[in-house]
Parts: sequence; structure tokens; C-alpha cells
Amino acid sequence: MVLPVEKGRATVVLDKTEYEQKVQHMLDDERTYEKLKKDPTAVYKKKLVSILSRLKNEERISRELYSHLYPASEKVPQLYCLHKVLKAGIPFRPIIDYIGLISYNTLDFLADVLAPIVGKTEQFVKNSQHLADDLA
Repeated sequence: MVLPVEKGRATVVLDKTEYEQKVQHMLDDERTYEKLKKDPTAVYKKKLVSILSRLKNEERISRELYSHLYPASEKVPQLYCLHKVLKAGIPFRPIIDYIGLISYNTLDFLADVLAPIVGKTEQFVKNSQHLADDLA
């Protein structure tokens, strides 16, 4: 049985130097990416803790939920890239690893809360093609 290449069913072997050059070239596109003057993680953590504290003090979330959502680390998101092997020129698809970040548990919790209403509102956008069609 032959598996299709899309959906991560292929391995691409690439020279490390070539990979790093392609990633740097991608990140040098100032229309898409902006270089930050400093890491905003600590500021985001402070804001999240402030919101969680307010919700706990107003008894809108339990002490247990507060503890679960409280950011335990200040891990910085990591970027890695995968090849779009079916596209001409084999461009990169940037992936940001959010696992273990300050907002990871909060985002996971909110995803569960919002899941039942996803796709059931007038403002729902299925994907980029759906958005483009709606804007046309």
C-alpha cells in the first residue's frame, strides 16, 4: 500500500545549513514577520496572572481551575518548519510549538469551552478559502 505524501506521511531529508538558510530567508520577509525588540513572554504572563487572579477573587473560577490555568513557566515558543512537498519549489510551512507555554493550559481550557459553538455562528470561518469567498 502506498501512502499519500500529504498529512505528514513523508520524510524530507535536508542539509542542516540549507534548512537554516531557508528558514532565515523566510523570516527576513518583513511583510510577514516582525522582529521583536525584546521577548514579551513575561508581560503576557503578568497579564494572564492578573486576569486569572481577578476571576478567582470574583469566584468566577475555582481555586483548582486557577491553579490549573496558572502559568508555571515562561517557555518561549519554538519555531520549526516542515516542507510543503506537493507545492512548487517545496516551500516551508512554519510551525510554532506552543506546548508548555504560559497560555497553553488556558488555551486548551478555552478550546474545550468554545468547541460546542464552533461553526454555529454567522461569524464562523472554516478556512482561508472560505474567508476569501466571503470577502469576494
